[in-house]
Amino acid sequence: GSGISVHLIPAQVSLGFSRETAALTVTLMTLLSLAGRWAGGWLADYIDQRYILATGYTFQAAGIVVLSMASSYWHIVLFLLLYCPGFGATIPTRLVIQARYFGRRSFGTVMGILTTVSTAFSIAAPIIAGWMYDMQQSYHMALLVLAIVCFVGAPVTMLMRRPRPAAAESQNTPSV
Repeated sequence: GSGISVHLIPAQVSLGFSRETAALTVTLMTLLSLAGRWAGGWLADYIDQRYILATGYTFQAAGIVVLSMASSYWHIVLFLLLYCPGFGATIPTRLVIQARYFGRRSFGTVMGILTTVSTAFSIAAPIIAGWMYDMQQSYHMALLVLAIVCFVGAPVTMLMRRPRPAAAESQNTPSV
């Protein structure tokens, strides 16, 4: 997420789009992400959350690939329609998975660990993408690396094993 959000405007400008178009894209990205958050959260109550998360990562990756080759406005629209709902859907879904896999008893600890790891990657991704741009004078490879990371996330998500109901229940029971 942060590698895209930090470099979205300069990446679009480097592809020949105006700063105004790039700024509008950032605004639309935020709004369309909200739709994905709502849909992902709602779907998480009805279907296996791994499918939602894997689909979200796949949509993000596809959107980033489209952005990496964007040469017309319809490419930007396609990027927005793929990336944003995919990104949005992963946000509530990750929390649902965290709660269902680790229970309420360790929710705070797990959240602290995951947030720390996520923050480290959120700091590193824009720096690495910027360095790649500086080395190649193009965002193409940096965007493809971000897309690959998202693509890899999809099958890895599907490898997660669902917790056994009895184990999940015992974690949800507070100790007295």
